[in-house]
Amino acid sequence: MAKVVSIKHRNIRINGSYIKFDQVIEPDIVTIIPVLDDGTIIMERQFRPAIGRYIYEMPAGHVNKGESPRHAAGRELEEETGYRARVLKPLMKTYHAPGSSSTQNNYFLARGLYKGRKHPDKHEVIEVKRMKGADVRKWLKRRGAKDTKTVIALLLLWNRGI
Repeated sequence: MAKVVSIKHRNIRINGSYIKFDQVIEPDIVTIIPVLDDGTIIMERQFRPAIGRYIYEMPAGHVNKGESPRHAAGRELEEETGYRARVLKPLMKTYHAPGSSSTQNNYFLARGLYKGRKHPDKHEVIEVKRMKGADVRKWLKRRGAKDTKTVIALLLLWNRGI
Protein backbone atom coordinates (compact mmCIF):
# COMPACT_ATOMS: atom_id res chain seq x y z
CA MET A 1 0.00 0.00 0.00
CA ALA A 2 1.34 3.40 -0.97
CA LYS A 3 1.97 5.94 1.75
CA VAL A 4 -0.86 8.49 1.64
CA VAL A 5 -0.50 10.18 5.04
CA SER A 6 2.32 12.25 6.48
CA ILE A 7 2.78 14.64 9.41
CA LYS A 8 3.81 18.27 8.95
CA HIS A 9 5.35 19.88 12.06
CA ARG A 10 4.44 23.55 12.29
CA ASN A 11 4.75 26.51 14.61
CA ILE A 12 1.64 28.64 14.42
CA ARG A 13 0.69 31.90 16.11
CA ILE A 14 -2.54 31.86 18.13
CA ASN A 15 -3.56 34.70 20.45
CA GLY A 16 -0.09 36.27 20.26
CA SER A 17 1.81 33.09 21.19
CA TYR A 18 3.48 30.44 19.07
CA ILE A 19 2.48 26.84 19.58
CA LYS A 20 3.79 23.63 18.06
CA PHE A 21 1.21 21.93 15.90
CA ASP A 22 1.33 18.64 14.02
CA GLN A 23 -0.87 18.61 10.93
CA VAL A 24 -1.90 15.38 9.23
CA ILE A 25 -1.35 15.72 5.49
CA GLU A 26 -3.66 13.44 3.54
CA PRO A 27 -5.35 13.68 0.13
CA ASP A 28 -9.02 14.60 0.02
CA ILE A 29 -11.53 11.76 0.25
CA VAL A 30 -14.67 10.74 -1.60
CA THR A 31 -17.60 8.79 -0.15
CA ILE A 32 -20.10 7.34 -2.59
CA ILE A 33 -23.74 6.50 -1.82
CA PRO A 34 -24.74 4.01 -4.53
CA VAL A 35 -28.48 3.45 -4.96
CA LEU A 36 -29.94 1.03 -7.53
CA ASP A 37 -33.09 1.94 -9.46
CA ASP A 38 -35.22 -0.20 -7.10
CA GLY A 39 -33.92 1.67 -4.03
CA THR A 40 -31.40 -0.98 -2.99
CA ILE A 41 -28.35 0.56 -1.33
CA ILE A 42 -24.92 -0.84 -2.17
CA MET A 43 -22.66 -1.10 0.87
CA GLU A 44 -19.43 -2.90 1.65
CA ARG A 45 -18.27 -5.23 4.35
CA GLN A 46 -14.58 -4.43 4.52
CA PHE A 47 -11.70 -5.58 6.71
CA ARG A 48 -9.99 -2.63 8.38
CA PRO A 49 -6.52 -3.52 9.72
CA ALA A 50 -6.35 -0.45 11.99
CA ILE A 51 -9.23 -1.81 14.09
CA GLY A 52 -8.65 -5.50 13.30
CA ARG A 53 -12.18 -6.26 12.16
CA TYR A 54 -14.74 -6.11 9.38
CA ILE A 55 -17.19 -3.22 9.30
CA TYR A 56 -20.01 -2.16 7.00
CA GLU A 57 -19.43 1.07 5.16
CA MET A 58 -20.02 3.04 1.99
CA PRO A 59 -17.51 2.84 -0.86
CA ALA A 60 -14.84 5.49 -0.40
CA GLY A 61 -11.27 6.37 -1.16
CA HIS A 62 -8.65 9.04 -1.72
CA VAL A 63 -8.60 11.58 -4.51
CA ASN A 64 -5.39 11.06 -6.49
CA LYS A 65 -3.14 14.00 -7.33
CA GLY A 66 -4.52 15.81 -10.38
CA GLU A 67 -7.84 13.95 -10.18
CA SER A 68 -11.21 15.62 -9.60
CA PRO A 69 -13.37 14.39 -6.70
CA ARG A 70 -16.07 13.34 -9.21
CA HIS A 71 -13.59 11.22 -11.18
CA ALA A 72 -12.26 9.70 -7.95
CA ALA A 73 -15.83 8.83 -6.89
CA GLY A 74 -16.48 7.00 -10.17
CA ARG A 75 -13.14 5.21 -10.01
CA GLU A 76 -13.54 4.11 -6.39
CA LEU A 77 -17.14 2.97 -6.96
CA GLU A 78 -16.12 0.63 -9.76
CA GLU A 79 -12.89 -0.57 -8.08
CA GLU A 80 -14.64 -1.52 -4.84
CA THR A 81 -18.13 -2.59 -5.93
CA GLY A 82 -17.99 -3.42 -9.64
CA TYR A 83 -20.67 -0.82 -10.39
CA ARG A 84 -20.45 2.27 -12.57
CA ALA A 85 -22.77 5.27 -12.29
CA ARG A 86 -24.44 7.27 -15.04
CA VAL A 87 -24.98 10.08 -12.50
CA LEU A 88 -22.66 11.15 -9.68
CA LYS A 89 -24.39 13.99 -7.84
CA PRO A 90 -22.30 15.96 -5.33
CA LEU A 91 -24.15 16.25 -2.01
CA MET A 92 -21.80 17.99 0.41
CA LYS A 93 -18.24 18.38 1.68
CA THR A 94 -17.06 17.99 5.24
CA TYR A 95 -13.69 18.29 6.93
CA HIS A 96 -12.49 14.80 7.73
CA ALA A 97 -10.81 15.70 11.05
CA PRO A 98 -10.51 19.50 11.37
CA GLY A 99 -8.62 19.36 14.64
CA SER A 100 -5.62 17.83 12.90
CA SER A 101 -6.15 17.99 9.12
CA SER A 102 -7.52 20.10 6.27
CA THR A 103 -8.61 16.99 4.35
CA GLN A 104 -12.11 17.24 2.90
CA ASN A 105 -14.58 14.40 2.36
CA ASN A 106 -16.69 14.82 -0.79
CA TYR A 107 -20.03 12.96 -0.67
CA PHE A 108 -21.65 11.80 -3.92
CA LEU A 109 -24.98 10.13 -4.67
CA ALA A 110 -24.49 7.50 -7.40
CA ARG A 111 -27.56 6.70 -9.54
CA GLY A 112 -28.13 4.92 -12.84
CA LEU A 113 -25.88 2.08 -11.74
CA TYR A 114 -24.75 -0.59 -14.16
CA LYS A 115 -22.20 -3.39 -14.01
CA GLY A 116 -18.54 -2.59 -14.50
CA ARG A 117 -15.54 -4.55 -13.26
CA LYS A 118 -14.66 -4.87 -9.58
CA HIS A 119 -10.90 -4.56 -9.03
CA PRO A 120 -10.04 -3.56 -5.44
CA ASP A 121 -6.52 -2.63 -4.41
CA LYS A 122 -4.36 -5.54 -3.22
CA HIS A 123 -4.75 -4.56 0.45
CA GLU A 124 -8.56 -4.29 0.26
CA VAL A 125 -10.73 -7.19 1.41
CA ILE A 126 -14.24 -6.15 0.38
CA GLU A 127 -17.55 -7.99 0.18
CA VAL A 128 -20.32 -6.10 -1.66
CA LYS A 129 -23.66 -6.01 0.17
CA ARG A 130 -27.01 -5.03 -1.33
CA MET A 131 -29.57 -3.87 1.23
CA LYS A 132 -33.03 -2.34 0.95
CA GLY A 133 -33.36 1.05 2.63
CA ALA A 134 -35.67 -0.32 5.33
CA ASP A 135 -33.19 -3.12 6.10
CA VAL A 136 -30.34 -0.62 6.36
CA ARG A 137 -32.38 1.43 8.84
CA LYS A 138 -33.10 -1.67 10.94
CA TRP A 139 -29.43 -2.64 10.83
CA LEU A 140 -28.41 0.87 11.85
CA LYS A 141 -30.83 0.89 14.81
CA ARG A 142 -29.94 -2.68 15.88
CA ARG A 143 -26.18 -2.75 15.47
CA GLY A 144 -25.16 0.77 14.57
CA ALA A 145 -22.62 1.84 12.01
CA LYS A 146 -19.04 2.00 13.24
CA ASP A 147 -17.85 4.29 10.46
CA THR A 148 -18.47 8.05 10.60
CA LYS A 149 -18.57 8.61 6.84
CA THR A 150 -21.22 5.89 6.50
CA VAL A 151 -23.39 7.43 9.22
CA ILE A 152 -23.18 10.82 7.49
CA ALA A 153 -23.90 9.23 4.09
CA LEU A 154 -27.00 7.43 5.38
CA LEU A 155 -28.29 10.56 7.10
CA LEU A 156 -27.81 12.50 3.83
CA LEU A 157 -29.69 9.79 1.96
CA TRP A 158 -32.63 9.70 4.35
CA ASN A 159 -32.76 13.49 4.71
CA ARG A 160 -33.35 13.65 0.95
CA GLY A 161 -36.10 11.01 1.15
CA ILE A 162 -34.23 8.44 -0.86
